[in-house]
Amino acid sequence: MPTHKTLVFQSTGDDLPFPNLRSIAPNVRYFLHNNAKGVFMQANGNGLTSEFSDLRNYLISHLIWDPYLDSDALLNEEELRDQ
Repeated sequence: MPTHKTLVFQSTGDDLPFPNLRSIAPNVRYFLHNNAKGVFMQANGNGLTSEFSDLRNYLISHLIWDPYLDSDALLNEEELRDQ
């Protein structure tokens, strides 16, 4: 019988800081190593009021596509592009 587990991280508001950029990659890899059939992650994609909303979406999309990417390199790559 399959076991279904749900891991939920929720902030109290979309406009409040939620500093989890460094935990996204380990979480995606955790699901992969535990044979998850799918991952649903979301960030504030329809507004710019949330801190680092574009960067968070960029990081999530790349890590779901390839969980073994270096998240620090992705963060640095995006930061350099904006300068």
